[in-house]
Amino acid sequence: AFVEGNATEISDGEGRPPHSFESVVAGGDDQDIADLLGLIKPAGIQTYGNESISIVDSQGGTHFMEFSRATEIFLHVRITLTLTPEETFPVDGADQVALNVLEYGQTLQIGDDVYVQRFYSPVYEVVGIADALIEIATSVLPGDPPGAWQTTNLAISNTEVAVFDSGRITVLIP
Repeated sequence: AFVEGNATEISDGEGRPPHSFESVVAGGDDQDIADLLGLIKPAGIQTYGNESISIVDSQGGTHFMEFSRATEIFLHVRITLTLTPEETFPVDGADQVALNVLEYGQTLQIGDDVYVQRFYSPVYEVVGIADALIEIATSVLPGDPPGAWQTTNLAISNTEVAVFDSGRITVLIP
């Protein structure tokens, strides 16, 4: 989760009302999130977001807790490998590379930019690789084809999260 507050007397540039906070959340159950917000929210401070879930307090009163869901940016990764004759590339080497890239990608959290160069280390953990070209692309929906491939970094805002899946990681060995 990423939490941003507005302690001013006016609405901020993101639309948060005065004396409020917005929790941007990836994953979790809506009701569990609302219940937790109800427990930890300071008195007199308003929650803000595009989700509104009712909770019942300890006195039986009903309140609405608001929070936002992080916008999911579905990442595609294409790795083109050149193998070296000096080392033996494992039979399942392409799968190992894909798994290493997936594991790294899944460490990224809300607001973490996608730095293409950081994928090289997990790729080169597999022996037998002389060279690698790593490209990324995005799609709006998880099953959509990737947009334009790029070798440059991808900025992710504080309300977005990069989402990785093994089905969107391709390892090519020409």
